[in-house]
Amino acid sequence: MNMLIGEILTSLFGVTKEEIEKALQVRNKVGGYVGQVLLQMGSITETQLIAALSEQLTIAIFDKDVHRVDQEKMASFLFNKIDLDLMLKNNLVPVDVDHDRQILLIVTNDPVSDYLAPYIVQRTGFNIVYLLATEQVVKELSGLYSTAKTSDFVSLHVEDSPEKLKEMAFEAPVIKFLNNLLSRAVELRATDLHIQPADNNYWVRFRIDGLLHDIEFLDEPFTLPRSRESSSCPGWILRKRGFPRTAN
Repeated sequence: MNMLIGEILTSLFGVTKEEIEKALQVRNKVGGYVGQVLLQMGSITETQLIAALSEQLTIAIFDKDVHRVDQEKMASFLFNKIDLDLMLKNNLVPVDVDHDRQILLIVTNDPVSDYLAPYIVQRTGFNIVYLLATEQVVKELSGLYSTAKTSDFVSLHVEDSPEKLKEMAFEAPVIKFLNNLLSRAVELRATDLHIQPADNNYWVRFRIDGLLHDIEFLDEPFTLPRSRESSSCPGWILRKRGFPRTAN
């Protein structure tokens, strides 16, 4: 039987019983994971949390001297199969693929929140093997991929004329973006798609298995030219018929 994360942290790094109990109280009030709460409390470092997760889940830790990252090979393999940007934004970095064993090797700092796993397995036909790393290492690996596709996402920040902005809202970049967004929602079996304002920007969120997940962050130049129908609404909510709405 696997040990609890608190027990492992106590055994490996001397986290006290009092710290564990306090983290459990916080977790019960606001949610999350005990390890993450302890990290936020300053009781452990992220490196220690990764080591404990590796022990608990029997997942190897990423070693740059052992695991070679070939981003061109991976980008070629995933092309037209997976939304690579979506993976990277969720701290899932593909680093290698084994065609003989049909295994996709992915580095992450959060193997527990793997709601994208079914989508990845379905689209690639390969099983996932995770490697653990700190968030900083995950971000560094993400930087190896060139995710700035200027041909796909064109800035829509033009002259300030409202008529011009409304006209631009129906041009190809926005339509392509929304089509891709809806395709993602269907592939991930999302019941709701939320486009919600945040200061001068917008969050795109999908409701999957009753929980809202952050999917995309839209900056102001892109979100200014919204459609005429949505211009008077604070945000959009699209819901698939036949699915009951569940609480957050």
